[in-house]
Amino acid sequence: MRLVKLKKWAGFTLIEVMIVVVIIGILASVALPSYFEHIRRGRRADAKAVLLQAVQFMERVHTERGSYILKSDNTTAASLTDLGLPDKLLKAPIEGEAKYYDIQPLGNDFSTNVTANTFALQAAPSGAQAGDVCGTLTITNAGVKDLEGEASGKTVDDCWNR
Repeated sequence: MRLVKLKKWAGFTLIEVMIVVVIIGILASVALPSYFEHIRRGRRADAKAVLLQAVQFMERVHTERGSYILKSDNTTAASLTDLGLPDKLLKAPIEGEAKYYDIQPLGNDFSTNVTANTFALQAAPSGAQAGDVCGTLTITNAGVKDLEGEASGKTVDDCWNR
């Protein structure tokens, strides 16, 4: 009597491996842009939070001193730090070494955009966030939120409320 040995095939064929690679490529091409936009939106949320904290600080200065530009010794300030704005509120995020937004007067012009009774602040994207689709986020003492620069078709609502 003769025994017949059956051959067992082990492993995958090249076609099967290529199909898996193509599927992973398609999933990555869909998932990665969404992931990166989620990261940018999170950084933008940090910037909005720091900007709103800076606005609250400016309102406290106005309540305490009767002016947005008076220092605690009643001399005129020439910068946000002259007013006593903590250094941590000059960048976003507050914690860590990374800086994705600079918090400053609109157009980085203190003398024009911070007066005794009005102010306009901005969160200007920098570093890895420089190409953000919302551009520069701005807010005034009246609470008016806006966008400056190239906003790539985004509206104020898209950038401030998401």
